[in-house]
Amino acid sequence: MYTKIVCLAIVMCLISSISICAEQDAENDKGFSGNVNFIFGSKTMSNAWDESKTADAGIKLDFRHNSWPVYIACDLIGAGTLDETNAEWNIGARLYAKDRVGFNAFGGAGLTLIQASKGNLNFFGTSNSDDDKGTGYWVEFGFGYFGRKFNIGVDIVKSSANVNLQGKNMNAGGLHASILIGYRW
Repeated sequence: MYTKIVCLAIVMCLISSISICAEQDAENDKGFSGNVNFIFGSKTMSNAWDESKTADAGIKLDFRHNSWPVYIACDLIGAGTLDETNAEWNIGARLYAKDRVGFNAFGGAGLTLIQASKGNLNFFGTSNSDDDKGTGYWVEFGFGYFGRKFNIGVDIVKSSANVNLQGKNMNAGGLHASILIGYRW
């Protein structure tokens, strides 16, 4: 069920970004603007996890009408190992220090929905796994070069959401440190 929701959210974000781009081209500077960035990095979690540091990757989308002071942010980040995985869907607001071409700092915050699973593979390759969902918060800070169409930078995100896995309450969030590469319209 959760996988279907995440897939639907990704499709909705991509469709809305395509329609926003088309509207932006039609109205020039009177319409919407935004960013689609891919992130690659690592996630550090609490010691309750067997692997407290894992690789992560995701997509970050933000958009706004040019009359709005902040961007609407919709991010999807996945991290994990063979035995432990989690997926974060972050929704909130993102603010750029300067909305122009050049080097720029940005920050954001909002709500997160985290799906986490933890299991133990045995000798025969079968798993005794458990999964849970939790809601919480995320905050971020980043810095990068935002060109007319191309973005590159770094992004630090702190997220927190409690889940219950294998009888233990634990924080499925963590600290993400990522490189971002993307497109601006």
